[in-house]
Amino acid sequence: LTVWEIPYLLMKAPISEVMTRQVVTIAPSATIEEAAVLLRRHKIGGLPVVDGGAVVGVITESDIFDAFIDLMGLHRGGARLTIQLEDRVGALDEVVRTIAQCDVNIHSLAAYPVDGIGQVVVRVDTPYPLHLVQTLAEHGIRVTHLAPLPDAVPQEAGAA
Repeated sequence: LTVWEIPYLLMKAPISEVMTRQVVTIAPSATIEEAAVLLRRHKIGGLPVVDGGAVVGVITESDIFDAFIDLMGLHRGGARLTIQLEDRVGALDEVVRTIAQCDVNIHSLAAYPVDGIGQVVVRVDTPYPLHLVQTLAEHGIRVTHLAPLPDAVPQEAGAA
C-alpha cells in the first residue's frame, strides 16, 4: 500500500472492523490503584466503568494523574521532603511525631522502597522548613532531599 492508500482504506473501514472485542472494564467500587494497574497491565489509556452490565462512565490515564496530584497535595504549595526511612516498626511514627512537634502540618505522605531502602515523601504546609529539617536530623532522621513547592498551583478547569 502507498502512503495515500492507507488513510483512504482507514476512512472506509467500519468501526466494527477495528474495535476491540475483548474489552477490559472496571466496577465503580474499584480503587484508583486497581484502575491504574489494569491500565498499565493492558497498555490502554481508558477503562469503561460498568455497573450491572451498563457503562456508567470511563476512567482514563488523565483521571489517574489527577487523582495522584490531589492525593499528594500538589495544589497546596509548601515543601516536599524526601526522608530515608529505617526498616523497623515505629520508624514512620517517629517521623510523623517529629514533624508534629515542630508544629508543621503534613499535606500528604507516601512511603515506598527505592533500591531496597525505605523512602518517605512528605509534603508540608511551610515552603522553607529548615527548622523541621534540623529537628529531624537531631532525632536521627535523614532528609535526603528538600524542595519548596509553588504556592497553591491552580487546578485546571474541569479537573476533579
